[in-house]
Amino acid sequence: MADLVKITAYQYRVHPRGGTATQILMLPYMKRIISSCAILAGILLLPNVAYTKTLTAEEIRGQLLGRTLCIKVRDGSDVCVIHSANGTSRVVVGPRQNGKWRFQGNKHCVTWEKIRSGKEGCITYSKQGSTYSASGQGRITFR
Repeated sequence: MADLVKITAYQYRVHPRGGTATQILMLPYMKRIISSCAILAGILLLPNVAYTKTLTAEEIRGQLLGRTLCIKVRDGSDVCVIHSANGTSRVVVGPRQNGKWRFQGNKHCVTWEKIRSGKEGCITYSKQGSTYSASGQGRITFR
């Protein structure tokens, strides 16, 4: 006697000690149903996932200027800066410095007195959900 007998859409297993057959629901399309449910669940959860948006110069001007922005640097300490609307910048936590900023397209460019030996450096800002980041700098916090 065979251990497994297939009858239409169901499969039956014969009990090894002879008793009655135990029905096991194994519809041929069950894998497709499960896969479809998993895909549908992924699609329904997708809108809740925040996407990263690069900020434009106007968004930077409106959302970041005049606020104290802090970035954790390589040694683990925070450096906090304020970029004022008048085009000046200053480090308020960390090695005190003054600088000037400007926009080059959607890049925020800053020239510091000593950082980068006085050479201009440009970064882009992005936002994911409520979290801001600076290219090459990491997550920004506000104080």
